[in-house]
Amino acid sequence: MTAKSKKAFASGEAAAAAMKEHGGELGNFDAALAAAYASMAADTSMIRKKRAEKRAKAMEEKKN
Repeated sequence: MTAKSKKAFASGEAAAAAMKEHGGELGNFDAALAAAYASMAADTSMIRKKRAEKRAKAMEEKKN
């Protein structure tokens, strides 16, 4: 799961209808792939930060 949703549609009309209802932007495959890689990097950083915080909390609790 990522913080930014990326969806593909069978037709331009379906994509436009979804964009009208939910917001977002239209793009081609290359734009979607670039967005996926950028999102994945941000998500990985977030996960690593949360894990480090969890480890630090566990070590602090272990000391007490």
